[in-house]
Amino acid sequence: MKKITIFIDESGTLPDPKDKVVIVAAVGTEIPHKLIEVVKSIRKYLKSKKNISNEIKFYRSEKFFAKKMSEPA
Repeated sequence: MKKITIFIDESGTLPDPKDKVVIVAAVGTEIPHKLIEVVKSIRKYLKSKKNISNEIKFYRSEKFFAKKMSEPA
């Protein structure tokens, strides 16, 4: 039997009545280390740029990140 690792993320706040939409996404993979490597690489780059946010925001990322996150593993 194959082992699948699932990464889950959300956008929005459930208890906040102003948030009319909450999005939940899940990505399943048999090779989680590849996704972890990509995230570590991006976090390392952000740290070198003195980025104070701990979150990776796709919509305000540089083209480098958008491409990196969209590449197949």
